[in-house]
Amino acid sequence: MNTNDIQSALPAGPGTILHWFDFICPFCYVGQQRTQILSRHGLEIVHLPFQIHPDIPPEGIEAGPRNGPMYRALEREAARAGLPLNWPPRLPNTRTALSAAEWVRRQRPDASDEFNRALFAARFELGEDLGDTEVIMRHAGAAGIDP
Repeated sequence: MNTNDIQSALPAGPGTILHWFDFICPFCYVGQQRTQILSRHGLEIVHLPFQIHPDIPPEGIEAGPRNGPMYRALEREAARAGLPLNWPPRLPNTRTALSAAEWVRRQRPDASDEFNRALFAARFELGEDLGDTEVIMRHAGAAGIDP
């Protein structure tokens, strides 16, 4: 895809906010509550999937320990936003999930927010593997998207 294709696919205007995200990112998970606030105040939020760790292999990798001030701050912010935050033991390759999110954004914009929230919840609330196509398709079906 070239730059012109990308620009033509994005709404433009002073009230538009581009929100780049990856389902693997806990900051993005917590941030979805904040983008809802902006949307309620009349801003148009364009959710743009972006794979932040393309080096993760298809089978995923072990996540390692999550402790320290940054993780405690994320847990506090998630609690303030009313979002459960569980740390899955593995980091999935999210390429397929992000591709699905972009397809839904373009083809079924009416279902995009629900689908994105479902995949974030699958990861951070349910501990599901977003590298598993069946998980993605199940959540698509639940959001009313014909897989």
